[in-house]
Amino acid sequence: MTNSTPFDPRKLPVRAGLERECARAWERLASPGTWWDAAERLAIAAEVRNAKACNLCLQRGAALSPYTVPGAHDSLATLSAPMVEVVHRIATDAGRLTRKWLHGILQDGVTEEQYVETLGVIALTVALDTFDQALGLAQRPLPAPRPGERGGHRPAGAARDLAWVHTVAPQALR
Repeated sequence: MTNSTPFDPRKLPVRAGLERECARAWERLASPGTWWDAAERLAIAAEVRNAKACNLCLQRGAALSPYTVPGAHDSLATLSAPMVEVVHRIATDAGRLTRKWLHGILQDGVTEEQYVETLGVIALTVALDTFDQALGLAQRPLPAPRPGERGGHRPAGAARDLAWVHTVAPQALR
């Protein structure tokens, strides 16, 4: 398994099977997705971690409105500028996103599908890192990308009913 979890059951109160599930989550993070390949997904994960120390994000977080603070993100220079904006804003200030902001991102060339998958990568990265932090573990290095091609399949029934982007209604998944 990729990036084995350093749980010591004698020291950490982790339920049985959680180590396996965390390892599977790291494997999913390092695997090709639907719209991003494995290397791109890991670049997003790395940028999530980088966003915490971004000077622009810190300034925007302290401002009454993030839209009043111009500037460039402190990025790792592996993603496009619009993707860096997506990752940093969602990772550091998701509560103040607007539909207008999203439309600007889409006009800058990020597709709805890429945006939705990026949300998932950010959520998974934050969850895994937060879990390790809560257990007092050091931040683990990101795993190596796994081989394979992105899927590129948009699910049938995706509609703009529940969010600002096309999604599949939960009842459609049953």
